[in-house]
Amino acid sequence: MASFSPARPGSVVHLERLTGDRWVTVQTGARDRAGTAVFSVPDTATYRATAISTAGGLAPETTSTVTTRTREPIFEETFSGTALNTAVWTDQARENNPDGQRTCARVDPSTRHVADGVLHLGVGYDQTRPGQSCSYSSTYGSGSVPYLTNSRVATEKSFTFQYGFAAARMKLQRGKGMHSGFWMLPAGLFALGDHGILPPCDTEVDVMEFFGEHPRSANAIGAFLHQCTSGGQVTKHGGIVKETAAMKPANDTGGTHSMCSRWSGRPASMSSASTVPSSTGRPARSAINQRSSFSRC
Repeated sequence: MASFSPARPGSVVHLERLTGDRWVTVQTGARDRAGTAVFSVPDTATYRATAISTAGGLAPETTSTVTTRTREPIFEETFSGTALNTAVWTDQARENNPDGQRTCARVDPSTRHVADGVLHLGVGYDQTRPGQSCSYSSTYGSGSVPYLTNSRVATEKSFTFQYGFAAARMKLQRGKGMHSGFWMLPAGLFALGDHGILPPCDTEVDVMEFFGEHPRSANAIGAFLHQCTSGGQVTKHGGIVKETAAMKPANDTGGTHSMCSRWSGRPASMSSASTVPSSTGRPARSAINQRSSFSRC
């Protein structure tokens, strides 16, 4: 992902590969509304991206370099077959949890299914409470709705890792009220039961969260980090990244997006890429007060 600022959408971007002592153009793309171009590279090599401006008198902009490398996954899920592999994935039971502002919903496996290599997560009416209404109140308002069921699956009982790179391809909902998320939770988080609390001084990384298309979130994706301090208090970092609205435009019904996080013991690097090219990586400042960067997802 090559990111430039100012955006100058439509400007040509060359992906260049270091071959010997020369930079050779191997692919050509264009900047999107966020100033980003996305390329797919097949080999292990050193790359950079150069943007050619259509405005007269502006010099080409070149990113920093990135050296790609092959990764052997220690966990991979392609959702083959017609059912979720419950030896790997478990439904996270969250029964009408008021702490998470999910008072009127509970997790139920009936709202998920696997088909054509895709795990579909959804919502439905709670058939165990027909005709009953649930009252809710939050910082965003209050009201009454039918009791609902939703989907939430995890590998918390089958797979953990300490450091590494996590990525998922996702297609997000449009409607507000639903909450898409890709999270990395502390190992042992629910050792006290399904309503356990954060163990002392562990960290939750929310690679992405999407709350539906509505003005409050600017139709954009959020990224958060919940850090437990030595006093046992949890501090929330991050927020809605408005620049991602260019990645997932309103009325987007067919786009799939790659969400990823690299966790190395240093501050987490979280980014998003899309079949519609874009990035949320923080660019480095160049000498001419423009910003350009090249990163991997």
